[in-house]
Amino acid sequence: MLKLMIKRLLKQTLYYFLLPPKQTVASPEKQPVQEKAAQAEPSKRPPCAGLWKTPMVHVNGDVTTCCLDESLTNKLGNLNNSTLEELWNSPKINSWRRAQIEGRFEESGPLCSQCNWKSAGLLSPKEAQQWLNDLDASQ
Repeated sequence: MLKLMIKRLLKQTLYYFLLPPKQTVASPEKQPVQEKAAQAEPSKRPPCAGLWKTPMVHVNGDVTTCCLDESLTNKLGNLNNSTLEELWNSPKINSWRRAQIEGRFEESGPLCSQCNWKSAGLLSPKEAQQWLNDLDASQ
């Protein structure tokens, strides 16, 4: 399962960084999902997909939740001490994820309240509900 997760993450990361950015078109039906969500409910920020889909590993093994976290403010731990699976499914990040879903961004990691979430994209309501269901079933 961990190999599959890493493979997906690498594919998503390569896709995001190597392909040219999509052009935003003025017509609403051609806008990216993130922009539609932000316009539909400007006061309701969606959960950031980064907390579910993009662990960032620094060269020394430190793991953080965000590609913008150069100073390791959202550090989860280090791969020299824990596995990626342990860090990525820890109570710490799961509490941050729940806070994101509930709109409590100031409680979802030190950097999250200052972010615009658009660098990693949004977590869809369907994905959020599925994660909550899976978390509840595992407890």
